[in-house]
Amino acid sequence: MKLTATPIPDGSHEIRIWRDEPQGEGDSGADIDAVCNLWHINDQRCLVTLAKGDLCDCANIMLGLKAMELGYRFLEFSVTEGARVSRHARMIRTADGFDYYEADLLSHPAART
Repeated sequence: MKLTATPIPDGSHEIRIWRDEPQGEGDSGADIDAVCNLWHINDQRCLVTLAKGDLCDCANIMLGLKAMELGYRFLEFSVTEGARVSRHARMIRTADGFDYYEADLLSHPAART
């Protein structure tokens, strides 16, 4: 799986994910499997926005690791109300048909490796 993070305005990043591409390789022209933005909220927190495509478990872990690499401690995201999410995130509110979560990236087991 390959993930890239391209800076966009206001300290945010565009994320692109390819499921069947090796990390670190150049652009092969393969179709992107998922995209989203990591919207900069403050030095500790970012929000996953404009997600499109399949953010599978592996992609979510890579997304969290990338957020940590970019200096964030907390990753916020929303899902359709009642959808299943990672046990590593805690619900912070429900509104307008969505559940809103935050993940403390430093508490995830992958952060300790």
